[in-house]
Amino acid sequence: MILYSQINNPNIGGGGGESSTLQKARVYFDGSQTIPKLYPSKMSLNNVSYDENSLWDAANNKMCIKEAGKYLVTAAWRVANPAVSNWLSVFIVKNGTDNILESCTGVAGSSCSPGITDIVNLNEGDTLELYVVYFSTTNGVTYGGSNGNFLSICRLSD
Repeated sequence: MILYSQINNPNIGGGGGESSTLQKARVYFDGSQTIPKLYPSKMSLNNVSYDENSLWDAANNKMCIKEAGKYLVTAAWRVANPAVSNWLSVFIVKNGTDNILESCTGVAGSSCSPGITDIVNLNEGDTLELYVVYFSTTNGVTYGGSNGNFLSICRLSD
């Protein structure tokens, strides 16, 4: 069980088999990335907000789980000036093949940012990647910044 004090001080040990450092990481994309229409694309995430225990593999653009347990997984994608009535989909791929979380949003205005949040069981050695699809007649362009395009994980318990 993670205590409130551990969230604010990740160097406090949890006991019960938990590591002495909270397993958490958050990465985001800052810049402009073109997303091809109608094709699943892996998001480039080029900045690190925080990364306890080196969970982020920047060379391969994925999270690498080092301890089994329940994890809070959160992600979002923001598109610049999407056309109204188009659809945006953001999803998390586990171990390169399994789509474990997905959100699809219809565009109703000048900005759209579908996101996902869930608690999932992960094993040591699992990997997570952020993918997106832009359902449109034209390519999409990401709207960069730490709040628009990100992937974060935090281990909650065994």
